[in-house]
Amino acid sequence: MTSGSNPRPPPYRSRKRRDQTRTAGAAAPRKLETRVKISELNRIQSMLEGGAKDLKCLAALQTGALFYMRALRVAETNPEIAYLHLITAGERLAEVVPFDADRGLEAVVSSALAKIKAELSDGERIAGLFRARLRQLKRRYCSLICGSLDEMFFSRTEATDGFGSLKKASFPRAAAAAYDLRSRYVHTGASFGKWVQPRRGNEERQIGKPIVGNRGFETVLHHAPTFIGLERLTRVALLTLAEELGAVLPPPGGAADTSTSPSRATRAV
Repeated sequence: MTSGSNPRPPPYRSRKRRDQTRTAGAAAPRKLETRVKISELNRIQSMLEGGAKDLKCLAALQTGALFYMRALRVAETNPEIAYLHLITAGERLAEVVPFDADRGLEAVVSSALAKIKAELSDGERIAGLFRARLRQLKRRYCSLICGSLDEMFFSRTEATDGFGSLKKASFPRAAAAAYDLRSRYVHTGASFGKWVQPRRGNEERQIGKPIVGNRGFETVLHHAPTFIGLERLTRVALLTLAEELGAVLPPPGGAADTSTSPSRATRAV
């Protein structure tokens, strides 16, 4: 890593993480703050020993967690490959998580579809045709990421400076840009590692617009989260699905957990 890098970014520390999610109907947020300790495996023991509610989703969770682990292992030496692993983890989850055709659409696209449906005599059918074309893996990926987040995610940033934190207003564009980075790398070999590698300030997004000599690529880099930002997004998506499958996450303030599992629909951005 470069001299400006952080030798111990958040994913590698033993202390609790800051991310939170809100349980449906609960007055306080539930913290997704599991420590990096072997004893934390107790939280998923019953799920792994046959207690999972959906075996198809469990298989996807296990594969996603495998790629997440691989990303953490190589982030310091090869941030590009680590970034690809995180995208792959999200893709695997997106295959099994219910897909909302409207979630993750940019506001202008959603507004246009609504106008078609309302103003054309055959608008509902035409809008449906457009939605069907949009149901590609990238759309499913963006829907997964947006559906796993709530307001608490953005207020509990791990960036040391607010300018480097992920912003709600940037979604779903940030999720789409992360996917586009992967596509550009796979299809053109466009290198982006130095722009996303973990840095001392734990920036979750670019501060300023990168200059690489290609305006389209510069725009994608500008909107895409860094490795630290994408790691947080992927981690929350993994924990969200794990809880839905029966994993036990820490309750607020260490109190006994008597609440029901949160609904994914309540976390939509």
